[in-house]
Amino acid sequence: MKKILALTLCVLFAVTLFVGCGGDNGSGDTASSADGIISKADVNYVNNGDSVYTIIRPEENTDVDETASASYLFKQMKGTLGVTVKNMADNTDGTDKYEILLGATNRPESKQALDYLLSQDGGRYNDWIICTIGKKIVINAYSPDGLKAATEYFIKNLVKVEGVKGGIEYVNKVKGDFVDITVNNVNLNKFSIVRPYFNFSYLAQVEVDKVVETILAKTGYKTAVVFDQKTEAAEYEIIVGNAGRDGVETITDHDAYKITVSGKKIYINGGSAHATALAIAEFNKMLQHNAITDTAKSGSYAETVQSYGDDTFKYAWGDDFDGDTLDTTKWYQRKGLEDSAEGQHGKLSVRSDNPDHVYLRDGKFHICAAQDDNYWYGGKITSADTMSFKYGYAEISAIVPHGPSFWVAFWASRPSKYKNQTMSNTDPSIPMWMRPEIDIMEMFGNSASYAANGHRWPTETGKNMGYIHTSLDGKQFGQSKKYSHPEAGGRLTDDFHTYGFLWDSTQISFTCDGKLFFKYDTTTKEEDKECFNHEMSLIISMALGYASQSADIGTATEDEWTKTNKFIIDYCNVYQKNDGISFLRVLK
Repeated sequence: MKKILALTLCVLFAVTLFVGCGGDNGSGDTASSADGIISKADVNYVNNGDSVYTIIRPEENTDVDETASASYLFKQMKGTLGVTVKNMADNTDGTDKYEILLGATNRPESKQALDYLLSQDGGRYNDWIICTIGKKIVINAYSPDGLKAATEYFIKNLVKVEGVKGGIEYVNKVKGDFVDITVNNVNLNKFSIVRPYFNFSYLAQVEVDKVVETILAKTGYKTAVVFDQKTEAAEYEIIVGNAGRDGVETITDHDAYKITVSGKKIYINGGSAHATALAIAEFNKMLQHNAITDTAKSGSYAETVQSYGDDTFKYAWGDDFDGDTLDTTKWYQRKGLEDSAEGQHGKLSVRSDNPDHVYLRDGKFHICAAQDDNYWYGGKITSADTMSFKYGYAEISAIVPHGPSFWVAFWASRPSKYKNQTMSNTDPSIPMWMRPEIDIMEMFGNSASYAANGHRWPTETGKNMGYIHTSLDGKQFGQSKKYSHPEAGGRLTDDFHTYGFLWDSTQISFTCDGKLFFKYDTTTKEEDKECFNHEMSLIISMALGYASQSADIGTATEDEWTKTNKFIIDYCNVYQKNDGISFLRVLK
């Protein structure tokens, strides 16, 4: 269970209370309600000075709210009953045991309680239930807020030294001005949203979240968002982007988007990350009509986005790497020995422009790890001579290499020296002793994970003044700025993934596959305010065998040199809001 934006419906409850009579000692010999689910046996919490029940919380679904609620329930029951109640995860055997099930445990009674809630015309996001089923007391809900409210009610009204006569049957249904939304006469609450597990834009995920919020506000139901690779196809689905489902239409025009409602499926897609995000936003508008029927709607991103306000991220600059040669109006490619360093095993590490190593193919930009007797070959392109920007969202879709000392990065910087430029004729507001670097994605050869970072680099002038390079390293940020493949043993080199950077005047934030995983407040230190609020350019680079790296490139296997040796970029885009402080400067 995950929190979304707080809504006023969270606190508006209509309560139906059923407390049955019957049973004598809570032994599980039940006189049941009409549907055979709810136990009417008396509930006794204490027997001979010991707790009868054990609190059970989910182990796999380790939601903070469930864990916190279990700890709070433990303390309150101990205080009220004077006995210690065990608080355990559901990885224990609960057969024929008295248990208080809190949240989505693996016990069948947890699901039975929610099914019963549905049968009582419940099921909205903030509905909850407390009931007795056999030897279990079940406290369950559809939301963290609902679970908290149910736990509070249980503690306040049902935890008593004398127990509860006749079992427990308490259904709490949220009250609001709700309407039903139907798709071909089927209630929208039967649908889930299916998105790609990998290679999904943060901008599209933001629009998916807005759709969920709209449905919740209008209907009271929270639509589940699932990953294509993690779930089987269901009967009713809203399929966004190039999710792995039958019937998905791949759109090749980067400017085009399409929404198709067909029977029990809704397909929403675009030819680019921003076109897909816009298509989802357009579908959100369709939800204002409470009845949706079969339809197909196509459009142009460039035309449609004009109707959106200044608070919308809009495409500002980018490259889809179509064609056969690099677009030199957008990028400068390092050549020969322009960008070289001491390498391992007596070789020089260089950023190559050799078309055997660095090239465009099939609409993608490739940098391939290579070597000869004298050099380790990588590559580097930069927008330092063509484009710089201040604030917005930048994103690439890429496959990364895997091999020792195969060092790749997608980063932003305001270098002290560009091709044909010096610090004196660039942004004069940047102090001579300080310049920023943002590592949006940096990986040193092991593609199981990568790190994001922010650096303040001094120039030679800065070093002479006593300033040193600083970064978001150390215990405070060491792990939080790191992103790991979500699957045990998985490697980022196996698929395309999106790597993004969200930047405004207060923070720098980092995303992968639509998930924002780390953000840093740039307002708490004066040096951060000074450093991270100047325009920067983008850089895509790969270097091999740097002498300063600990991994020995000489240990790279044949497979790593031939199969996982490529940094492949599908697109690189920048998006901005018209907020009066963001800007993008085309330099060439």
